[in-house]
Parts: sequence; structure tokens; C-alpha cells
Amino acid sequence: METRFLFWSIIFVGLSIPDRVFALLTPGDIAIVEYNATDPDGFSFLLLTDIPEGEVIYFTDCGWSVSGAFRESEGLIQYTVPVGGLSKGYIVSFSFDKRNENGFTTTGVNGFFGLSKEGDQILAFQGSYTTPVFLFGLNNLEDKWQDDAITTNSSALPPGLEIGKTAISLKGNTNASFNCSYIVKDKEKLLGNIANPSCWDYSSSRITQASECSYSVLPINIISFEVEQSGKDAIITIQTTGIDSYPASLEIERSSDGYYFERIELGINDFSVERNEIRILDHNIQNSVYYRVYFDSALKGVKFLEKEGRLDSGLGKFELYSIDGQLITREYIYPEELEVNLICLTEKLNEGIYLGFFSNNNEKKVVRKIYK
Repeated sequence: METRFLFWSIIFVGLSIPDRVFALLTPGDIAIVEYNATDPDGFSFLLLTDIPEGEVIYFTDCGWSVSGAFRESEGLIQYTVPVGGLSKGYIVSFSFDKRNENGFTTTGVNGFFGLSKEGDQILAFQGSYTTPVFLFGLNNLEDKWQDDAITTNSSALPPGLEIGKTAISLKGNTNASFNCSYIVKDKEKLLGNIANPSCWDYSSSRITQASECSYSVLPINIISFEVEQSGKDAIITIQTTGIDSYPASLEIERSSDGYYFERIELGINDFSVERNEIRILDHNIQNSVYYRVYFDSALKGVKFLEKEGRLDSGLGKFELYSIDGQLITREYIYPEELEVNLICLTEKLNEGIYLGFFSNNNEKKVVRKIYK
């Protein structure tokens, strides 16, 4: 903590933070990859999971005391994830000269956030200042975590963090940055590399290489996967979790029975950065009612195509099966009551995939749908 101070009017304002104890993230879902104590002070952190919009993460240079609380007199930063959310592999950077921009808000805790050239710490957490849930910790003093926070430069290891995985102790240089050559696809291995001080580069001047690295090798998730019929075509729309999310390889498969699948030869592949969207037309729909999508050879979703039209007159039937073929329930329905109330089934259903069958006995039509 450098010797700068805020006006007396905002002293203790950090202690009035709402006691938001809920934490969506877990340790290692983000990792600090840059530390700069050369003006302007700053740091960068890497997302190792997708984070939805509006989620809040706090950063502080207050050390953690063995008494089970922060040692006050330093600063606090609040970061709010922007509209649309952010995807894994995204880098967020904080710079003191733009401390209230790009989603960041600085708040004093008897002082303010500032990294010391003699050594300091950055602790990332959710929850609240009084009841933190720690996500990652960086210590840049003496190449180790201290037994207690007895100065503004020192900190004990916070609870829930593990040295070499979700906590790192650097060698005490003024500036440091994770070396891009140690980026790997596996999250746990990447965390281990980030938390290894030998995988960092050190400098007496400001260093920003980690924030310029490409982490596109990390697995990509989607937030929506929709299939709808348009005439004789099926429109497949996939929305990713952030503006940087786009797979190195994309595969779409179709099936008429949900068991045997064939790959679609991709033609129109209209990817929109603004909408984080991939849109594909299947011109050979035929009897296909199931579609599934793979990002980088990983299955990301299965979708049922509700074809145009509906069941005609006559008594119908609804059956629900587990994925291994076990009958869960069978109910008879009338043509105007095609929506089946499944509330009574909640006690019977565990997490998993179920196959539901709507059939019309008169015209032998069957509509199949997957329930998760």
C-alpha cells in the first residue's frame, strides 16, 4: 500500500458495503495474471469459467489477518461483469489512472487501493468485505505468504485458497506477468502454471504480456441453442457466452430418432460478433427431429425440432421414459390438452435426460421431446 490517502469524507465507506454473502464463483474460477506497482498501478485477471452479466467480484490490497478478518487501512475495488456476460479465456485489466472505468469502482477502507513497490498483495473474493469467499490470492513479498498481516505489505494465506493452485507468492519484484508460453487447455493444469512463480516474468518497469496473450484454447460454452423450422429448412441458432467465444471447430449433427446421428455439411455459417451468435441452415431436414452441437469436439447441447403442425383429432397419449428405457409414467390426453402437467413427476425425476413421447392414435403421429 503506497502512502496516499482519500479525503476524510469517504473514510470507512468501504465498511458499508452490503453484506452480499452469496458467491456464484469458486476458488480458481478467476486467476490474477499481472501485477504492476509501477505507476499507474494495476493488475489483470483471467476468467477460467463463464461469468454472467451483473456478477460482482471484489479486489483488495488489504492483507488477511490470522484473526479471520482483513487488516484495514487500504483499498477495495468492485468489478461488475458487463451486459452479455464474459466467457472463459477473457482478460480483464485494472489501471489506477482509469480506476472508475470499464466496470471498476474504487472504494476506500481507511485508505485506497495502491500497490507498493516494496511488496504487496491482491486478494480476489465475492460475498462481502466482512464475509468474503476467496477466489484467488497473489502475494508479492519475500517469495512467501506471511504468518499474519502486521503491515500494509503483508498478508496471511486466506481460507479456501491453496498455494500452487489458487494462491501464488511471487519473488518480490516491482512488476510481474504470467508467461504466455505456459498456457494449456486443461483448467487445473493452467491454474497450476499460473500459481507457479517460475512461470512468471519479472521487470523493474511495467509489464503487460499476460493481458496480451490468447487463451482461445480454453473450452467454450453456449448460453442458448435453438432449432426451428422455416419452410423446408431448419434454422439452427447458437449463442455463445461472450464476444470472444468462438470454437476452433464446430460440428452439427441431425437425427430422426435421437440415437443415430449424421453430420451436417456446414454451408451458411453466419457468425455475428455483436450478438455472439452462430446461425446455420439445414436444407436437408427430411425426417430429422434431433440436433446436437459440438464445440472443439465437446458436446455442448442436444435440441429437439418442433415441426410445424400439431396433433389432429383423436385421443392421444403421453409417455415419459428414462434414458435407459424405463417407463416413468403414461397418461392419456385429448387433442386440446397437449400440455401435460408434470408437477406430479418432480419427486420421480432426478437430474438427467428423459424422453417424452406424444402420440396420436388415429393418425399414428409421434412427437418426441427431450426433457432435462
